[in-house]
Amino acid sequence: MKIYISAPYPTRDDAIKVMHHLESLGHEVTSRWLKAPDELSDAYAREDLADVARADLLLALNGPEWANAGTGGRHVELGYALCMGKQVVLVGARTNIFHYLDCIRVIERLEGL
Repeated sequence: MKIYISAPYPTRDDAIKVMHHLESLGHEVTSRWLKAPDELSDAYAREDLADVARADLLLALNGPEWANAGTGGRHVELGYALCMGKQVVLVGARTNIFHYLDCIRVIERLEGL
């Protein structure tokens, strides 16, 4: 399965651990932002959207400490995935209204991590 990992940027190291775990299970992680330099640009924004489009599922890592805090790119990625009819799994806490949509599966944590 092709999976896009969305997470608050300050938790990038945790997202990279999840990426390695998923890859060890045979999944393809499409999130190039986890392997790219830290840079804000039109090209990187377009790359992120292309990576979401290429995925079968968006995995949103969202700890409760990120309610109403942190970066907003993950919200754009989640909304883009929803618009495209992608499967969305939220790991952690529902912290905004869109996390309550019936089409989003919510789990407390990932097994094995």
